[in-house]
Amino acid sequence: FRQQVLEQGRSRVPLAPEASRRLGTLHVHILDSSDLPNTDLTSLTDPFVKLQYGSVCRRTRVVKDDCNPIWEEIFHFEVYEKDEVLEVAVYDSGSFGSESLIGSVIKVDYDKFSKIRKIW
Repeated sequence: FRQQVLEQGRSRVPLAPEASRRLGTLHVHILDSSDLPNTDLTSLTDPFVKLQYGSVCRRTRVVKDDCNPIWEEIFHFEVYEKDEVLEVAVYDSGSFGSESLIGSVIKVDYDKFSKIRKIW
């Protein structure tokens, strides 16, 4: 987002993101997945979902040894820029903190989302 600046006499004081013009809140509900490929050699996949919205990164918990995981987790992102991109990716959690990408979706069209939201 663009950081707004408030003029105070001769000094310029940057405003916190909360003080910027917020467009709304994006709520993302990660439900489940099915038939994920098994990427582990010795056990089943240990999947988790990583969400990146602008500079904010969130992730679900790891579901151990399950190619059909159920997460049922909700995430909230403050929206300040209409053109911000949401990236959702599913990873396999490996040994010693390693992560293997299983698949991803990049970009949510904010205009379409906001129109759909108004209908609901």
